[in-house]
Amino acid sequence: MRRKLRWRAVWAVALSAAAFGLAHSYSAQYMLRAAAGGLVLGTVFVVEQEKRGSPFWVVTSVHAFYNLIAMFLLAQAV
Repeated sequence: MRRKLRWRAVWAVALSAAAFGLAHSYSAQYMLRAAAGGLVLGTVFVVEQEKRGSPFWVVTSVHAFYNLIAMFLLAQAV
């Protein structure tokens, strides 16, 4: 049973990462990078859920922190 649940988590993370990449469709390269980021965020969600934490808020915080860093780097480039 546990093995079956693990495969469900793997598929859920893979599908959500693909959807995350498609939602960030600025260019093909950006979609691939966003999908890779989606894999990280999905994995964080599953790990936090297994720890009985707050997966939504942890993933939201990680995403917001990433966006903050990206904005800071973009501001430095201008």
